[in-house]
Amino acid sequence: MQNNLKNTAQKFNLYQLQDIPKEYINENTEHRIKCGHKEIPEFLTNMQGIEIGLFYECKQDTDYKGEISYYIDHSYILLMSKNSELLMLQNNWKNKKYYLYPYYNIVSKLKNNMNYEIVNRKLKEINEPNLIGVFTENKVKQWIEYTNKYIQCLQELQSTFNDENTKIEEKINDTIKSIKNCKVQKWSNCTEISTDMFKIIFKHFKDQKYLSTEINFKGSIQDIVNIQNSI
Repeated sequence: MQNNLKNTAQKFNLYQLQDIPKEYINENTEHRIKCGHKEIPEFLTNMQGIEIGLFYECKQDTDYKGEISYYIDHSYILLMSKNSELLMLQNNWKNKKYYLYPYYNIVSKLKNNMNYEIVNRKLKEINEPNLIGVFTENKVKQWIEYTNKYIQCLQELQSTFNDENTKIEEKINDTIKSIKNCKVQKWSNCTEISTDMFKIIFKHFKDQKYLSTEINFKGSIQDIVNIQNSI
């Protein structure tokens, strides 16, 4: 598992102090490093089966002239075990107790395009361990197990969303194919299908895996009579 933590962290542009790329070293570096310093609990530095370290997030921005600026932003105490994702050691500022949480970018990617309330409702099904006051190996393992379940829950939910949204798109496309000589317009999350006699507006809310359907009739009473009599 040696260097697994470093290699994984670097994929997110996170570096330990000695590994910060030279382009991020400037007149503000010393100040940012001092501001971002965090003490790692001694118990965790000696715990078998995990890697842990203080990492600095290196970012870059491009201005309107196309010039790139490099800077050090946040810092995180990161850890990994053989069976975990990249995790952050967080401190609850109210009671000074600790907990583990998957690195923000991992969670953000998994939660992308999913409704906040639906996600939170699903995550509440997982029992969160008590916050850590005094570190023990068992408490740390409980939190690692919890974060694994947290990630798995999001992955399963994302898979469900993808499957349902694919079915919805298939329904929209099948409707278009089934109507001869229709005009189709798409914008944002809307698909409008129109003929001389009617208009269908589909609104696909992907973050809720939900499809709303609005049908507007544009024909005459005689058209209704003709349609009904042809059934």
